[in-house]
Amino acid sequence: RRLSQVPGLQAADLNVATEKLQVRWDTAKCKPSDILHAVHEVGYLAYPYDPIQHGELLRKNSRTMFKRLFVAGLSMMQVMMYAWPEYSLSHGSEAPAILTLQSTDGLSGQDRALLRWAQWMLCLPLMLFCAQPVIGAAWQQFKQRRPTLAWSSAVAMLAAFAVSTHATFTGVGPVWFDSLSMFVLFLLLARHATEVLRHHAMLAVLATHADLPARVERVSESGQSALIARDALHVGDRIRIRQGDVVPADATLLVDQALVSEAVLTGEDRPVLKREGDALMGGSRLLSADVQARVSVIGHNSTVGHIQQQLRMAATQRPEQTGWHARLSLPLLLAIVAVSGLSGLWASTQPALSAWSVGLSVLMVSCPCAISLAIPSAWTAATIQLQRSGLLVKRMAILDEWPDITDVVFDKTGTLTAGERVVQCMLLDGSVAATAAQQSAIVQLLADLSAMSLHPLSRAILTWAKTAG
Repeated sequence: RRLSQVPGLQAADLNVATEKLQVRWDTAKCKPSDILHAVHEVGYLAYPYDPIQHGELLRKNSRTMFKRLFVAGLSMMQVMMYAWPEYSLSHGSEAPAILTLQSTDGLSGQDRALLRWAQWMLCLPLMLFCAQPVIGAAWQQFKQRRPTLAWSSAVAMLAAFAVSTHATFTGVGPVWFDSLSMFVLFLLLARHATEVLRHHAMLAVLATHADLPARVERVSESGQSALIARDALHVGDRIRIRQGDVVPADATLLVDQALVSEAVLTGEDRPVLKREGDALMGGSRLLSADVQARVSVIGHNSTVGHIQQQLRMAATQRPEQTGWHARLSLPLLLAIVAVSGLSGLWASTQPALSAWSVGLSVLMVSCPCAISLAIPSAWTAATIQLQRSGLLVKRMAILDEWPDITDVVFDKTGTLTAGERVVQCMLLDGSVAATAAQQSAIVQLLADLSAMSLHPLSRAILTWAKTAG
């Protein structure tokens, strides 16, 4: 919403999984600094993409999250330890044998105050350091007047800490430090799980570059060759592709013919014969002798670029069904606050109940933060699992429609295969009786012959021979 207010900004595409924002703007109306400033205003740090800087930032965020989880877990355990005596030594109950406190009349006022002050001290780093991601996100959304369910989480934490602090300083009323510490820890664990899933989604997008060579042999018009980075290729460059290498970019074949495998792209394991002038797809593998080709397409318009774009769309697209919680954020938030307030008012009329305790209890129990964290986590996990199985989801809404699917139509056999031939067994001439040693020698001979070829059938025979031998 804020980016749409930047003059001259024509398009913006945010990929939450890879944490990248792609923008297109009119250079006559705005500057990149205007876009970065707008992103900063909504509470996010943005900078021109740099792989090294981006990787360092990811490592820094990962270390910070680990520290927050460690502090939250340690604080929660210590707070529970100090809260247990007050629970177990309530007035009129006997002290358990495992406790060193020997009072049978409950805790004295000084003992209770000491335990509460210890809990308060432990919850200070919890609120000042561990809870900052949740409180900070809610504050940014509040400044943008975007009511979300994160508000209730932040309000519940702040209210619990404020009420418990008041009870600690005055000695009147119950404290909620134990519930607060568990609440913060569980929220951080859920956020960490979501970040891990997003990281795996990012790796799935980046994995499309994994098989492409990092360096390419470029040939000048005079015939001299030099190794350059793949990212330094330009349209029209003449390159040499060695036998067995992966084609680094979409190119046009410059020799009479070549045999390539496009199984990784199409799923078809049958080698494809290319002739002079034919297109070579980036990501395919050269099976025949060395060839020369001229780069025709690079970047987002290349074959690998299109695949990456589809992966990015699958990572960022959200089905319409998951937007219901966003539409109901404000009504649900108001309902939670209203129910909490009414519960507190009712408790104020009951001599045995505390209005603050009842209202805060309702607020923390009814906090629907799990919905906000579970929905994107579930969709991201489903997308990653499907990608690992070789399925690319172009329309996320299909996942919600999956139970209603009755028929599946495949456009070619490649979508049903692994892209590799597999040897099932070896059949010998029935008229010849071969001993086990002779069969082993035949298998070894087949392996030696297949090792000298990159043909898919030779690769299949070699793989089978290694396991059979």
